[in-house]
Amino acid sequence: MPVEEVMGGVLGGIARFLGRWLVELVLGVVVQGVGWLLVRPFRPQAAPEDSACLLAGLCFWCVAAAGGVLAWRAVAA
Repeated sequence: MPVEEVMGGVLGGIARFLGRWLVELVLGVVVQGVGWLLVRPFRPQAAPEDSACLLAGLCFWCVAAAGGVLAWRAVAA
């Protein structure tokens, strides 16, 4: 087995691990955390892992991004 194949497998595994960790961090903390804060007043029994929290978080970040773009265009004009 050539060294290139072994190193490619090791580096690929490390990249998959870091990618998975980054996705879990972004989705788990940033998106679902904000969604949970938005859903909690309406559904006190909601867990942060609920799909409603994910959907609310995604909607929040989409609206925040759109608002940022609109504000940037208003200031730049």
